[in-house]
Amino acid sequence: MNKLTDKQVRAAKTGLHGDGSGLFLRVQGDARSWVFIYQREKRRRNMGLGSYPTVSLALAREFASVAREQIARGLDPLDERKRANPPTFEVMALQFVDANAPNWTPNVTERYRSFIAKHLAALNPMTVDKIDTPHIVATLKPLWGTPTGAYVRSAIERILNYATVSGYRAEGPNPARFKGHIALLLPQKQNPTEHHAAMPFADVPAYYKRLLERRTFASRALQFTILMGLRQAETRLLRWREVRDDHIEIEAERYKTRKAFRAPLSAPARVILDAMRAINPDAGPDDLVFPGRDGKSPLSHRIFAQTMDFTGAKDFTVHGFRSSFADWALKQGNALHVVDMCLGHLVGSKVSRAYLRTDMLDERRSIIDAWAEYVAV
Repeated sequence: MNKLTDKQVRAAKTGLHGDGSGLFLRVQGDARSWVFIYQREKRRRNMGLGSYPTVSLALAREFASVAREQIARGLDPLDERKRANPPTFEVMALQFVDANAPNWTPNVTERYRSFIAKHLAALNPMTVDKIDTPHIVATLKPLWGTPTGAYVRSAIERILNYATVSGYRAEGPNPARFKGHIALLLPQKQNPTEHHAAMPFADVPAYYKRLLERRTFASRALQFTILMGLRQAETRLLRWREVRDDHIEIEAERYKTRKAFRAPLSAPARVILDAMRAINPDAGPDDLVFPGRDGKSPLSHRIFAQTMDFTGAKDFTVHGFRSSFADWALKQGNALHVVDMCLGHLVGSKVSRAYLRTDMLDERRSIIDAWAEYVAV
């Protein structure tokens, strides 16, 4: 204990200089700072105590003494510091999104950021350690009974879990967990889950002809989505680098299954791509195939629904065209697993997928070509 003197601190060279019982002076060039090093659950932890001379040798010893007392009481000094200075919910939520974005599709990341800004505004200014059941219930009540309410509740639960493992909340039940108290305070009966309203496949060819009458990027993008059996985000965010001669290859980081997905191009789909290339012949690999109004940003996620409203299909959803395609394809006698692969679904168990070495592109091409002939001819 107390091995260093003020003179030694001022004259110390680059490296770590021990004062005893975990307190060290770290010298890096002209910079001098204090660090308290200790072990917690067999892990080495470093806690900065401030820079010298702002924090004197005597004050650093006081800080280290407090940390030792916390350890003696079974506490972790770093966790205690975090709890004493917790961030706001908004800061924690954005950190959670940034940490997970590399493993999410852009669509999921965008959804979380939208929730934080729009639906979690009442929680955002609060520190994460103060958020409890009444605050969560008040936030969820206006949304409860809608699909958005369930998503927002899940988001709150995950963000609070992140805050706990980050050391800003005490260990214990998560107040946003649905099977906890909020299940008693929110309406018990939610609206039944509704499937995406799908246009009967027999009506799709006539509807496709109506789309041909509209000469907008959105109508072309919707036609392409129908022909390819894609999710709308896969079309809206499609870039020229993902377009090949006879198929598109959607990159893994933006595909729902987190695996690259190849989708065969039918002749009508190729015609749409050629038309978009003719409109923008100088487009580079990173440019969008179906750009928004400014030519750089993606089409709005609402634009397809608006296009369907304008073309007399407001009772149906864009996603429902995937069901229309599946119903048609199964009616033609195609195998369910191949139809699922056309839609980019994971097929079989994890073990069986490990042995499946092909994405059956040729088999899927014949189905997509036949669908295009049915819809567009």
